[in-house]
Amino acid sequence: MSKILNYSIFILLVIQLSLLAQFAGGSGTETDPWLIRTPENLDSIRYYLGNESNNKCFKQIADIDLGIAPWNEGAGWEPIGRDSILYVVFRGSYDGNCHKIINIFINRPDEDYIGLFGLLYEPAITGLSLINVNITGGNKVGAIAGYTDFAGFTKCFITGNITGKNEI
Repeated sequence: MSKILNYSIFILLVIQLSLLAQFAGGSGTETDPWLIRTPENLDSIRYYLGNESNNKCFKQIADIDLGIAPWNEGAGWEPIGRDSILYVVFRGSYDGNCHKIINIFINRPDEDYIGLFGLLYEPAITGLSLINVNITGGNKVGAIAGYTDFAGFTKCFITGNITGKNEI
């Protein structure tokens, strides 16, 4: 019995440590945002959606290139939060901190809610530059987000190509 208990405690510690390693630092608060330095850090935001991302803060601390594998293979980047039925959307804040995300490739012509983020609800996106985007989606397609509701954007800049069927 004690071996099982020790093993269970070990597993829980490993899980908690892996969650801490998702970001380059921070605790997700306004005064200590989670820090985004790599594509892996950026991708980890998808684990903080819906109520999990309420009032959570993220801050980019380096330029990020998504033009490398696995982010540019197959259908490319998987938009963060795009399930409108379960309302799995990004509801936090993202400060690009005047850094760039370059070479975003998304090729999902038959899918909706396509962009870096799929759906945004009440977020604040500031100081973010998306350079050389190549995004193809179905309906509700954008560079930063496919769809937004009550979102605020400040000092954001985008270059590249965006293609979709409706609501681009």
